[in-house]
Amino acid sequence: MNWWGKCRKGPPKRAILVLMGHLAALFNYATRNNLNLAISVMVNRTAVRLMHQQPENDTSALSTLTVTPLVLNDTLEANQTTTTMLPHLKDGPFVWSSTVQTMLISSFYWGYLFTKAPGGWLCQKFGGKAVLGGCIGLSALLNLCVPLVVSWGYEWLIVLRVLLGIIQGPTYPAMSHLLGLWIPPLERSRANMIFKSGSTTGTVVVFMAGGFVISWWGWESIFYVTGLVTTLFVVVWWILIHDSPKDHPHISHKESSKVLDSLGNQDVDFRKLKTPWREILTSKAVWAIMIALLGSSWGLIVISTLLPTYMRTILGFDIKTTGVLSAVPHIIDLGAGFLVSALVDWIRKKEVVGITVLRKTVNTIAFFLSGLFLLILSLIAPNIKYVLLLLILTEVAGALNASGFGAISLDIAHNFAADISGFYGTTFTVIGIIAPQVSGAILDGE
Repeated sequence: MNWWGKCRKGPPKRAILVLMGHLAALFNYATRNNLNLAISVMVNRTAVRLMHQQPENDTSALSTLTVTPLVLNDTLEANQTTTTMLPHLKDGPFVWSSTVQTMLISSFYWGYLFTKAPGGWLCQKFGGKAVLGGCIGLSALLNLCVPLVVSWGYEWLIVLRVLLGIIQGPTYPAMSHLLGLWIPPLERSRANMIFKSGSTTGTVVVFMAGGFVISWWGWESIFYVTGLVTTLFVVVWWILIHDSPKDHPHISHKESSKVLDSLGNQDVDFRKLKTPWREILTSKAVWAIMIALLGSSWGLIVISTLLPTYMRTILGFDIKTTGVLSAVPHIIDLGAGFLVSALVDWIRKKEVVGITVLRKTVNTIAFFLSGLFLLILSLIAPNIKYVLLLLILTEVAGALNASGFGAISLDIAHNFAADISGFYGTTFTVIGIIAPQVSGAILDGE
């Protein structure tokens, strides 16, 4: 075999799919979560705090900041200067209250709500490759538009975030669809963990690299860099990925047979499958997934959306340190998730316990420990050592969920994993809307 033939043969094609799925989740989260970090330096918190300290319509205290125009126009003029809440921190150009900030973050989920459930139908009609690749590509385009759109007013940024949510809604159902057609049962915990951990990797990359990017080139740069790099990924995705083993022109006969034999669906055309919605909606397992997701999502969303602001405004770190420290719990989460998923697949292979008992046990441990650590965190003083330790422990416990309820849709109906994922993903979306709003109402003026 010549060198090109060897390169073309390469690693198993399903391994390439899982790796690219991980990167897809990475860029999916990077394009939605970069605002969570950028907003901590975009907002003029001194002006916001003074506005809340004054009686309604009284802007006398703001005169020392020369910000009377920005109360009306939302932004500081380029030649205006401000004082800061902390001596070593610089305030940003936008005067957005905590309510507006949480609206900007949660507005993504307003759009996300409407396209999660149809994701399975889109995959059956167009294929998972086209749906996921198209969604990530459009997300990159919208990111490139953020600096321009925000200059028109925060209302327009809300509109853009809603559009971003609409576009990204089908991404997770699309990847679940591809995994259902490519991954043998005994590899599902690891494959699902590798794919879904891309969201954690995306958060880590945005927080760590984003802090330095913003400090070097300004808050606008994080949206430009994210958009351009994501565009490059989409090009590679279209070259490497195929909808099923039967569609791949370079897959080996050995790998194709292994995958198709393990799934028992050699003659099934996913585009002709009819989704059994009645069975899905009456399935106890599906509703159990939704309940589990309800509990898991609240803590995850609050931490990912508000942690950078907490690090910067409460603990007083600059943007580079804020990014690095915000990423640390997620880095630990990655390692824990990989170890647990490998252990779960090993236990399943050895048939130590049944798959139902195994998933329930992992889930129970994850929820109990996550809740315990967050409760302790709420009761202690804001000391960076204790805060980081408890956040790390919370993330480690939460990582177990990917091998718990997170993999069940592949167990119970791999051909319809996209439909089930889209259905219960609606729960995640609703929490994504509510949790930041509740947090913003509690913190209004801070």
